[in-house]
Amino acid sequence: MKTVFVMRLLFLALSLAFGIPVTTIQDKGDGHIPSIPVNVKENQRLKLSDIALEVKRIEPEFSEESALGRIRKVQVYNDSLFVLDQYDNLLVFDNKGKYYRQIGRPWKSRSWGSNFSDFTIDDGDGSLYISTSRNDILMFDNQNRSFSISGVRPSRAGIYSFDGQLIVFSYQALEKTSLGLRNQTEMFICSPNNGNIDSLIVTRSYPKTTMFSFMTTYDYISRVEDDTYVYVPVLDPETIVRDTVYRFHDNKLLPALKLKFSNEGDLDDSGVKTIWLAKIWLAGDFVFADYTYKKEKYFYCYDFRTGKGVNTKQGIRDDIFRSGTVEIRPLGNGMFYYSHQKEGTEGERNPDIYIGKFK
Repeated sequence: MKTVFVMRLLFLALSLAFGIPVTTIQDKGDGHIPSIPVNVKENQRLKLSDIALEVKRIEPEFSEESALGRIRKVQVYNDSLFVLDQYDNLLVFDNKGKYYRQIGRPWKSRSWGSNFSDFTIDDGDGSLYISTSRNDILMFDNQNRSFSISGVRPSRAGIYSFDGQLIVFSYQALEKTSLGLRNQTEMFICSPNNGNIDSLIVTRSYPKTTMFSFMTTYDYISRVEDDTYVYVPVLDPETIVRDTVYRFHDNKLLPALKLKFSNEGDLDDSGVKTIWLAKIWLAGDFVFADYTYKKEKYFYCYDFRTGKGVNTKQGIRDDIFRSGTVEIRPLGNGMFYYSHQKEGTEGERNPDIYIGKFK
């Protein structure tokens, strides 16, 4: 799969000669990288069945102990679902929805374990990492030992683990420097087994105003087999659009592909960019992007197999389970998930969780 995906990136770079609407552009200092054009004025329909090979619905057990709020993140490990909700509760269910346990204590308690910000599970050794509102990271290994990792300050959502490494994104906003106010995202590469920590500056900007935007979901890392891709948005009013996905290799970020938006240079009447990219992520044979154009939300999907993209205002329509318009998020290994709360059932049942496999 890894070789196939790399070959598809190469195919993108050559496809112009065959009439497929993909170009290559010169990225200063980095050579030619594939560029996928996105026409922001198009508004097409995208159905879940267009991209999903199969989808399974899981109904998490509802009780006083297992009640969930809005779901913020899901991970699957060894047929168990780890679910983090809006109240920072981290609950574990089996793959049929039966409640298993809660990690930490209920959010209403102010004791240790409350206010979990994010979590990740290493798909190799099963180590569980949890970032907290205290700006620290707790590690629970496969021998049920717990450790605290200091030296990094994680953002509210931004930790990932694979191959024995822990990746932590740390965002600092409006720091005073000699060049003015600075926003910066740093990527820490941690090796918990030996204590080594390296870091990279992923984004840096110097906003002229203190206005900025934020997101409710974050997916900075994409994993395609053994390859790791990184996209971190810049949500302040600079005039450029951060449209490049990077491949993380040998502790370096190498440009991998771009999304070239048709109105990329447009500014509104106040001189602020009209395109705000929230995230770009890769999974299976697809590239996905969430963005706003002139304050309206859009979703873009590019299919490597066909060389075609779909740009839609509505988002993905669930034509399999009839859940309306849904927001899919990556699970790795060519999988995705989304959740849906049936109208009028808040406080009576948990949101349903849907686990899908890409075509």
